[in-house]
Amino acid sequence: MDNWINQKCLGSVTCMPIEEVKIGLRDINGWKLSKDFKVIFSTWKMRDFGAAIKFLNQVAEVAEMEDHHPDLYLRNYRNITVELSTHSVGGVSVNDLILAAKVNEIPKDLF
Repeated sequence: MDNWINQKCLGSVTCMPIEEVKIGLRDINGWKLSKDFKVIFSTWKMRDFGAAIKFLNQVAEVAEMEDHHPDLYLRNYRNITVELSTHSVGGVSVNDLILAAKVNEIPKDLF
C-alpha cells in the first residue's frame, strides 16, 4: 500500500485496464471493483452518526488536497460507502487507487 500512499494524484490520466486495477487493489485492503468495472468502492459501519460525519469530513479534506473527488454515501446514519472513479475517462485510473490508499489511512471509529 505504501506504493500508492506516497504518490500524488496526477492531472492527466487514462483509464486503467481491468487487470491492472485488480492487481492494484490487492495492495489496498477493503476496496472492491464494481460489476461494470468502472468504480472501486469500500464500505464501513461507523460507531455512530458523529463518527460517520467526522470520517466523511476527513475524506473530503484528503480529496481536496489531491484534487480528486469521490462519491460519498451515508446511509442509516452510520453506514458509509466511498466510490472512486475518474469521470473524465469513464473508469478507474491510477488516481483512484492513490486516493483509496489514502482514505484507508484515515482513522475510523468503527462499530
